[in-house]
Amino acid sequence: MGLTRSQYNQIMSVYQERRIRNSLRQRERTAEVYRKIPEIREADEHMKALALENAKDIIAGRAEDSKRCREEIEELKAVKKRLLCAGGFSADYLDMTYDCMYCKDTGYADGKKCRCFRKLQLEFLYAQSGLKEVLRKENFSTFREDVFDDRALLPYIKKTEREYMAAVKRECIRFCEHFGDNEKTSLLFTGPTGTGKTFLTNCISKMVLDMGYSVIYMTAIELFDLLAKAHFGENDEQVSDNRDMLFQCDLLTIDDLGTEMRTDFTDSQLFSLLNYRMIHRRSTLISTNLSMQAIGDLYTDRVASRIMSEYTVIPFYGKDLRLQGGKNGR
Repeated sequence: MGLTRSQYNQIMSVYQERRIRNSLRQRERTAEVYRKIPEIREADEHMKALALENAKDIIAGRAEDSKRCREEIEELKAVKKRLLCAGGFSADYLDMTYDCMYCKDTGYADGKKCRCFRKLQLEFLYAQSGLKEVLRKENFSTFREDVFDDRALLPYIKKTEREYMAAVKRECIRFCEHFGDNEKTSLLFTGPTGTGKTFLTNCISKMVLDMGYSVIYMTAIELFDLLAKAHFGENDEQVSDNRDMLFQCDLLTIDDLGTEMRTDFTDSQLFSLLNYRMIHRRSTLISTNLSMQAIGDLYTDRVASRIMSEYTVIPFYGKDLRLQGGKNGR
């Protein structure tokens, strides 16, 4: 969940680097102790010889001899600790150290992903999304309903703007809470500039990220720029990886659809992307200033039909909150 194989491998490489670093630290400590307390080197060499002898005894079935070797090894371990303490070191100074004692820097404990792995995964997903800083400010806990008008009823809805946006917020939270269900859904936010579409898009992105899923946010202009670079042969591994993530991520958010320069290429690429994600049950969230009528007029029938038939449409109403000093006006 949430990670591609490439991303998983990158996280596992972090653990490998930790193991190498801690192994080097242990070697440096061992060399330091050997210089100051030569008797410990002799004890270690004796224990290695006993361990080899013990292995031979086990294979040969000499139980009593094997027991004697193990007892002598334990005695030498106790001697080492006494020597370390007498030499001004802690008794565990030569023990291997780990960044995480639960998984011993393997990423897994008791056959499951360790909590340190989940923390790394979350940090990685946040960095990949490009939203880390903005989500500190724009999330469900900072979403303010009081910036919306609570006086006049919206036409055809019989709710005030504030009542309606409270209901929209609940719908967005419900979308997140059921994100892990088998039936993935997609959302389309439509409405004028400054009515809260981007803010709520970011609220959803944060909640989904915190659940451990991968999220990619792009404006429509950035999206088609990336697709063009990948399609027309820009030989860049990062471009290729980013393009693949558009198709593979758990949640793709496309902001300001309709602001891009439309061509046959962009229409074809948009259909391929949306169709792939629909077939593979990966959620997409699109925000646009376009009305449903405008989407049908601007885009090909294939693109428009995918959006209109497969997406839950949430219209946004009201005036531009940014002109009124509102906090949610994006």
